[in-house]
Amino acid sequence: MISFNRVMPLMLCALLTACSSPPKPPLPDRSSKQEVVNSTMPLWEPNNVFISSASTEGNWQIKLANFQGDNDSYPPAFWYALLHSRHILVATGSNTNWFAIKGWLRSHGARQVIEYRHKPGCFNCADIYFAR
Repeated sequence: MISFNRVMPLMLCALLTACSSPPKPPLPDRSSKQEVVNSTMPLWEPNNVFISSASTEGNWQIKLANFQGDNDSYPPAFWYALLHSRHILVATGSNTNWFAIKGWLRSHGARQVIEYRHKPGCFNCADIYFAR
């Protein structure tokens, strides 16, 4: 049997620590002059600045089928490939589409060689291949 002399100090410590409350936080000093921070929303305008990665390693290829230009949204892998690929190949059925797609790619940050390949049987569709 456990003696009362051993249990009593433990119970007393548990009772004292369980019933205590944390100290109140210190109040801020209200005597100093208040300073206004960010009184207006920052002015942000969209821009066409393209920032590529400082170091890109490895070899990879990405194909984008049925390219639609501004009529579609593209995954982050497309935008990464657009800035970091060494070579872009556009397969389309017409030269007119190729020039339009090449202009779109250039205006969205492409600086590498853009090659044309004829895609038979497809006049208005275009596939883009990125390679590194």
